[in-house]
Amino acid sequence: MRRGMGAAAVAALLGVAGCGAATGTPQAAPSEAATTTRAATTTPKVPTNAASPTPAEKMKVVVTVPAALKFTGTTLDGEAYDGAKLAGKPTALWFWAPWCHICRDEAPTVKELASKHSKAVNLLGVGGLGEEDAMREFVDDGEVGAVTHLADEKGEIWKRFDVTSQASWVLLDKNGNEVFRGRLDHDELEDRVAELAKS
Repeated sequence: MRRGMGAAAVAALLGVAGCGAATGTPQAAPSEAATTTRAATTTPKVPTNAASPTPAEKMKVVVTVPAALKFTGTTLDGEAYDGAKLAGKPTALWFWAPWCHICRDEAPTVKELASKHSKAVNLLGVGGLGEEDAMREFVDDGEVGAVTHLADEKGEIWKRFDVTSQASWVLLDKNGNEVFRGRLDHDELEDRVAELAKS
């Protein structure tokens, strides 16, 4: 009895396994294309630009602010000024006083340097030893308004750079290292600022 049931069960299983074969059409194996498509749909897509920086990030340059440029002040327009904005480029600091005749004689040269080298060299005027109204008048008369000027009435920035007299120049390379301090005549000033612009 058990053998008969076993044979019947085997026959039934063979019949189920042969379902579809009875029509005479053999079962086709899945094609390569179907397999590939199936694999592609089950593979998670990873964005190709997931780790790529944007163009703005690629162009962003981190600039270290040297100790020499860690100072603040106020412009003649009354705006707060941070010396850190000078970092990354050579800088020429012009220390002048509004009543100084030598400083007034330098104004045309400073105006010319600003038009020639402002993209390559920072030019910053630091007015001192006078009052703000007189400083603004000096800038207007000398036509050097294209250059930013700080009102250093208390002489704090002058002291920071050890400047004791006007007209004086402090020249810094792009790393903030001092390369010159003192007075310069017209030709020397032009040559030194042009040299900074090339560095």
